[in-house]
Amino acid sequence: MIYQYEEIELTLKLSYFAKIHLGELERILQTSNDKKYTDDYIYYSHIINIVDSWLKSLFPDEQEIIILRILKNQTYNHIAFQIGYLNHSSVIRKYKGIINNKLFKYATDMNLYDVNPMQYYKVQNDSNRYLVEWDFDTLNTIFELCKGTRLHMFLHCFFGTDLKMNEILALKWDDLYIGHKNIKKNNCYAVVNKKLKRKKISYINEHRENIIKQFDPKINDEGSTRLVIYKIENSKKIHIPINVAKMLIKWKKVEGRKYQISYEEYENNDLVFSLLNGKACEDRIINKEFDKLKYENNLPDVKMSRLEFFSKERIIYKEEVMTIRDFYYRTLFYDYSEYFEIGYIKSGLSYNNNIIPIGTNYRSVNLKDINVPKKKEIDLSKMISLIKNNSSLSNELTSILKE
Repeated sequence: MIYQYEEIELTLKLSYFAKIHLGELERILQTSNDKKYTDDYIYYSHIINIVDSWLKSLFPDEQEIIILRILKNQTYNHIAFQIGYLNHSSVIRKYKGIINNKLFKYATDMNLYDVNPMQYYKVQNDSNRYLVEWDFDTLNTIFELCKGTRLHMFLHCFFGTDLKMNEILALKWDDLYIGHKNIKKNNCYAVVNKKLKRKKISYINEHRENIIKQFDPKINDEGSTRLVIYKIENSKKIHIPINVAKMLIKWKKVEGRKYQISYEEYENNDLVFSLLNGKACEDRIINKEFDKLKYENNLPDVKMSRLEFFSKERIIYKEEVMTIRDFYYRTLFYDYSEYFEIGYIKSGLSYNNNIIPIGTNYRSVNLKDINVPKKKEIDLSKMISLIKNNSSLSNELTSILKE
């Protein structure tokens, strides 16, 4: 039989209530010899003895977690704050480790189980003890804070697809199939046949036939490594959600105008993600932008690599099992792609001096000073007037509304 954590908690809570009843039973038994009260007293004493003995076998911080969680009914967030853990995720892992390992081992030692049902259960290493896990609040906050930037588009590609980081950064626009027909059929995808990574020069020389593009530095070319795009053995198709595909279409328009503002000679490599000069953008730059965003906005220290695992976790929504990724794009997604246009001045189709550089945290810029192209507003009064003056259109709309 598999017990839920709630059932185990209720069992352990019984010892707390048993202590309360034990005092009452002692007073009753002073004036009564009723067997029912005697049996209850023996039963409650047994429960208290077993649980207290188990608690004494735990380390002090483990005892505190169990007492706060089970006997005082505290939340994981409150427990984390009280005993000095970084976040509630660390407390949850610790708590489950205590229940799964030490509780069941003790129960087996007490002959309550013939075999420990959790003896092969593996607890995460201590190296992950303070790992901060992603949640919806953090995800939404980060997407909102970095809207309009390269980081925003990259995070959607990383969270919304099964693409790896070095596969995303090697993507060229020809690798993406995100046209109107693909969107209409929900068949948007990327063909992955290469990666972007820094390799040793010795490796590059030995595998020259697999190197698609090598990016040499303008200065300090005496280093032992070079950033390269190289072929991989087996190509694959990776699905792209419609929301992400539509964002990429808007992102392409912004990326296609970089040559107009590049402060140095522009190198057109047709990359989905590139530097201002058109050269490849390696993972360390994306990671720096991500770390900077977290630091400046006092965000939880979530790791980008963990976003992949978070996106694939499964939940039940309206009696349907789906990944967190699917749930997000169905229900929580907000399209910030219009912010890709911030700083772009329509007149002359060129960037002005007051442009927000790609990769800049938009909150550090006064948006009131930026001329943002506005969407055309619908003139309702004019629309109503047209309907009134066109009898055939008016009749057609009336018949549609009656259906």
